[in-house]
Order: sequence, then C-alpha cells, then structure tokens
Amino acid sequence: MITPIILSGGNGTRLWPLSRKGKPKQFIKLLGDETMFAQTIKRFKDENEFNIPIILGNIAHESFIDEEIKNNNLINSKIILEPKAKNTAPAISAVVEYLMNNNRNDEIIVFIPSDAYINNIDDFQNYLIEGEELAKNSKVVCFGIQPIYPETGYGYIKLGKKIKSDCYFVDKFVEKPDIEKAKSFLKNGKYLWNAGIFMTKVSVLHDLFEKFQNKLLQNIQLTLKNSVISNNKLYLNKENFINSEEISIDYAIIENLDSSNLGVVSMNLIWSDVGSYKSLYDINSEKTSDNNILSGKILLNNTANCFIKSNKKIICCSDVEDLVVVEENDVILIMKKDKSQNIKKLIEKCKEQQLDDIL
Repeated sequence: MITPIILSGGNGTRLWPLSRKGKPKQFIKLLGDETMFAQTIKRFKDENEFNIPIILGNIAHESFIDEEIKNNNLINSKIILEPKAKNTAPAISAVVEYLMNNNRNDEIIVFIPSDAYINNIDDFQNYLIEGEELAKNSKVVCFGIQPIYPETGYGYIKLGKKIKSDCYFVDKFVEKPDIEKAKSFLKNGKYLWNAGIFMTKVSVLHDLFEKFQNKLLQNIQLTLKNSVISNNKLYLNKENFINSEEISIDYAIIENLDSSNLGVVSMNLIWSDVGSYKSLYDINSEKTSDNNILSGKILLNNTANCFIKSNKKIICCSDVEDLVVVEENDVILIMKKDKSQNIKKLIEKCKEQQLDDIL
C-alpha cells in the first residue's frame, strides 16, 4: 500500500492574477469543473493500492483545504499545516517525522504536487505501482515524463542503466536548459521532464535527512514536540518551524544521492505543471474553431490562438492573435502567450511598487 502525500502549499504566482497568494492555482477550477486539488485526489481512489492521503499545506490556505476535504469525502485524512512557506524540505521532513512518531516507519510514501495536470489516471497508478517495487528495496524513486517538445521551463532527469520495464537508475539531474539544449535532450531520447513526484520508504527518508540535513531534522523534531493537534489537523509550531533553512527537497536530499540508490520511472503520459498561461492553453481541449480559449463575457473579431478570460467586465478583441488577456477583479493582464513565463517580471515590478495587495 502506498500513502499519498498531497503537497498543497505553493502560491502559483505564474498564473497571476487568476492565482494569488490568498487563493493559489490548486484551489481554482482551471480545467473543467473541478479544482486542481480535487483532480489530484482522484488519482488515489483505489483503496486496494492507496492509503488515505495526508495533506501538507500552508495555514494561510486552511479554509480552502477544509472545503476540498469536505467536497472530496476525505474527512479521515490527516492535515499538516506549516505556519510559513519554507520551501519543500522542511515541510516534507515534518511529514516524515510525524509518521516515524506514529510507528509508520515502513510505509511507502509518494509526494505529489496538487497543482499539476495528468491525463490518464489508470496509467499513472500503474507507474506508481512499478515505482513501489523499487521503494520497497529502500530506493528513492523519482517520476519523469517522456518529453514531447523541447521545454525550457522544466528540469530534466537523464536516464541511467535500465532496471526493469519503465524503471531506470538516475544518471543525473539537469537544471532548466536553454532552447538548444532542450532540443538536444529531446533528440537524445534519454532525458525526461522532472515531474516533481518522488516515492520512498518513511524510514529511508528519515535516515537521509539525518545524513544530509541533520540540523534541519533536529529543528523539525523540536517543532513537532511543540506543535498542536486538533482533530485531524497538526499545526506545526511557528516559533520553531521558521528557524528551518529554506531549501527544496531536491537540493537538500535527492540530488545528493548516489545513483545506485536513486531510481526513476519513465512515464508516457500527457503531463503539465500548468506553470504558465501557455501550458494552460496547450492542455485545454475546449478550444473554439479559431483556437481560442474563452471564459466569461467576450466579443471577438478576427481573433485567433488566444487565452481570454473575463470575470466581471466585457473583453473585446479585434485583429489580434497569440495573446493572453485576463480580467480578474482589480487586475487586467495582457501579454504574448509565448512570453507568459515572463510574468515573474511583472510580479517583481508589483513588489517594487509596493503593490503586494494585488498579489
């Protein structure tokens, strides 16, 4: 049995202004009639293969998590709330130590973001079961996506020696490449997009924190001693938790591992981290005859290949193409669709001009 750990603490600023600190993209209905969080939960409905998920989130989003728990009939799910975002390693360490303290050392756990798109649940579950066999043998298992185009917005995993079926040892991790490198990775055939999903045994991850991040581990252990449990929620102690180093699980643990202890499952799926308006446009199947994605009150003339969403106002477009146009309450965003990764520069300008209230 696999215990899913749903990571829901991100802020999703790359889809601003739809996604904001107060309500990030995992709690928004971006694709269809369900939130990204709800779609993630449904990947673990098989009670023969998966234990009840544990939700790892930020206390600022507690009300949204409560709503998702209610809507998805997860009232028995444990919720662990961090008082402040400190990247993934401290929060993941808290989950591991919570499970260790409850004698769940030998459980296989899979960490998965709550804000990514996966097209085929059955195939995804089968890939997880493949990874479980490696995790039972004390391996840390990553999950990668066979790339279908030269993406520069993702990290990559280079495949090493084949273990069996879709499982390989990891040769190396590669940071987000430029376009020429991304093209060479696609042609090479031995590189996967890093999906940010990994699996291992609770005790194995505890030992790795002890080896590579002992100071962080000790601080998390102190945090848990001073934390408060209320019903199904564990509120991590703020005074202790904020002393944790702000570091990702990739840098803290995974990229320090010897390849003999690190496997990867190569997944042939349609996947996206929905990390830009372009990626949201690309995976959305509800396009008009002019290849527009439209939501709200929209009037168009000679307009094609656009993502246009209005909340309250009427948006009128004429003789344009390949744009993102979003009206969301107090903000109107207009940008070229293929430059949507540059939204981070707008976020920086908002901060420079002390416009944090619109973020």
